[in-house]
Amino acid sequence: SEYICLPDDPIYGSKSRTLSSPESNVYGAEYNGGSSAWGDHSAYQDAPCAVCRSHESTALMIPGRNMCYTGWTMQYKGYLASSFYNHAAQYNYVCVDEHAEYLPGGSRTDYGALFYPVVGKCGSLKCPPYKDSQYLTCVVCTK
Repeated sequence: SEYICLPDDPIYGSKSRTLSSPESNVYGAEYNGGSSAWGDHSAYQDAPCAVCRSHESTALMIPGRNMCYTGWTMQYKGYLASSFYNHAAQYNYVCVDEHAEYLPGGSRTDYGALFYPVVGKCGSLKCPPYKDSQYLTCVVCTK
């Protein structure tokens, strides 16, 4: 699965749902994990959607760093996030800004698309340079 950004102004088609038809659900994203990575009171807060626009031609998210390489321009930095490691549906990795924002009034818990901070686990991931069970940073860079 992947996290998607739904617009604030949906336009629906003429088809309507029937009670007998199978369906899939989409939920808004929530911060989870009881983590200080998103702020002290972030648990179950709804996460806003963001689209990064740049005049540069290439955008790159670099996990495990909070600084761009020479020649690249930083757009934002933060912490790597994904779904919980043992949830049935695994999401892709995203970079959540270190100054995470919350949607007003969004503390209802739906357990849909949840952001958990990602930690490195030593083994096939070489330690050092990585540290076991430490939050991984990330940076979004353009060039």
